[in-house]
Amino acid sequence: MAARADHHRDVAAQFRSLAAIEPSDSLRQYLQRIAQRHDELAAGFEHRDPAVTRGILTWASGTRLWPSGWMRPAENN
Repeated sequence: MAARADHHRDVAAQFRSLAAIEPSDSLRQYLQRIAQRHDELAAGFEHRDPAVTRGILTWASGTRLWPSGWMRPAENN
């Protein structure tokens, strides 16, 4: 589980780096929210709380966070 937590921390750092150089406010906020979600995933893996991790993974696979800040169900392709 530690490897997964490290991976999600690295991904969060990459999104924060992108957000730091993004001139568009809305896109910068969107990138920061993605980074925050990866931090939450990492925390779930670090604490080895299957319920929290499962809930976040369910959220991540079932919805998409749009730049406007609200969530829509993922489209079935």
